[in-house]
Amino acid sequence: MSLSKPCAAPAVAASVTGVLHPDAVYEILLRLPAKELCRLRAVCRPWRSLLSDLQFIVAHSARHPEPLIVAGYDTGYRGDGVLFDIINLSGQVVKRVRSTAPTGGRGNERVASIQSRLVCITDETGLSCRLLDPATGSVCAFAKQFPEEVSPCYSHRYNALVAFGQVGPAGVYKALRIVDHSFIWPPVYEVCTLDGSSHAPWREKQTPTYGFRLSFLHSVVINGKVYFLTDLQVHNEQDQIAYFDLETEKWSPSIMGPLSSVANNGDDDGLPNNHIDCLNLSLAELNGCLVVVCRTVSSSLDLWFLKDFEKDLWVKKYSFQVNLSAHLSEFYLHPLLVLNDGRIVTYLGNRGSLRIYDPSTSNYTEVLMNKCVSVGLYTGSLLSLANSAK
Repeated sequence: MSLSKPCAAPAVAASVTGVLHPDAVYEILLRLPAKELCRLRAVCRPWRSLLSDLQFIVAHSARHPEPLIVAGYDTGYRGDGVLFDIINLSGQVVKRVRSTAPTGGRGNERVASIQSRLVCITDETGLSCRLLDPATGSVCAFAKQFPEEVSPCYSHRYNALVAFGQVGPAGVYKALRIVDHSFIWPPVYEVCTLDGSSHAPWREKQTPTYGFRLSFLHSVVINGKVYFLTDLQVHNEQDQIAYFDLETEKWSPSIMGPLSSVANNGDDDGLPNNHIDCLNLSLAELNGCLVVVCRTVSSSLDLWFLKDFEKDLWVKKYSFQVNLSAHLSEFYLHPLLVLNDGRIVTYLGNRGSLRIYDPSTSNYTEVLMNKCVSVGLYTGSLLSLANSAK
């Protein structure tokens, strides 16, 4: 849907506009922050109808792009059944979603990944999963199907990563599932195409020649492609990136990461002098670009953006000091978003907080939140979330 203003504003009852023309009321409301509009829904039914209108929400989102973060949890580590929170950059919870599964035992659920406006929720094994739209509450479940190599009786011993994205002109959702077990090598790779039912089968796919770290820090989905940082124990290159095309359902040749590509080109200017391994590297998506995140021993955070896919050309756009403290359990930073003013929103793992850095000064503001098992951007509107905190 277009983000332009609707040709005609939804009708506003004259009884609540006083001497103002309905179009004037529409324009005034369009200028207010989403947080205030959520309160104004209680004024009267016509205003509630207007402020819930999809055309108004789209127009308002185009004018007020407010970043929202999904903080995903594992209910097995919480006693309140909260599955995820949607928060703003001030740390305020604007939407809280609780698990509908029985608490305790094997009824625990966790957030596996976040993509656009959908949240992927799995059981504790990752073998049973569903997509949830926080704005509408609609759920699309994947088939609860175990790979042939996996016995349902021992499913709690397996680890699975689920990544999903949209492909093709119709925007069909597909998911890639990687099922791993210490006694099975290689892992099982499967794809499922969502058709609106819970019966679409998982289809086993070709196994790549290298392994991956099954973590949201080492994988990212961009434009229907799932990128992985390869595992050092399997692949010789420390920053090689493999990717799976959800549309063709095939693995593509790996991409040379920035550290390898710059070194191989004979230009090591700007490369860290210390040894770097996968514990210091992660993948991110920033403003639609694939980014390799490098944290060095000298406490700098370098963000390398892929500029030319065919030539493996990377550009280090940001480098700033982060000064993490192991004593305070500050081990890694995961960038989430570059704001319009150049500040960078990061998630500080282990501590469970957001840090918003100014790269020009390396200063930051910190926003406390709960520890997450998965974190990502929510691209929907605050107005589309029917209520505020629940």
